[in-house]
Amino acid sequence: MNDSLFSILKAFLLGEGKTPPASLLLNRHGGVINRELAALFTTILVDMSLSDNALQESEVHEIVSILRNELALSEDSAEQVFTTTLEARKNSEEIIPKLSLIGASLNDDQKEHLLVLALHVARADERITKEEDSILSMLCKQLNLTTEQVQRIWGRR
Repeated sequence: MNDSLFSILKAFLLGEGKTPPASLLLNRHGGVINRELAALFTTILVDMSLSDNALQESEVHEIVSILRNELALSEDSAEQVFTTTLEARKNSEEIIPKLSLIGASLNDDQKEHLLVLALHVARADERITKEEDSILSMLCKQLNLTTEQVQRIWGRR
């Protein structure tokens, strides 16, 4: 996730001028990342991977890779955020339906980028199940993406 998308999500969830929660982690560049926000982002990706009721090793690898690349986390931090988020998902409410609230704060490029990352996780095991396709469709709806945007992204499959 690019810095601007991460910043917008952070501002949306924490509110302008609020002090972030104490549980923070450092990225590999020494920057501070809010653990809860990283978990929200990870939750979107975990929901995609769990949609077929099976968590494939390739999906785990893809999510950890996305965390490392998009949030600039170290390998250990990325794995820790993934593991913590996966455990929290067992007792958590659905996150994806709430994306419509966040989506209003994102520009088209950021919305598309979020969908592309979810698509990477969906096809990490080299197939897209009907459950994953359903979540991708829900993401499109919640992010209010146009038909043209979706077709362009789907064309990358």
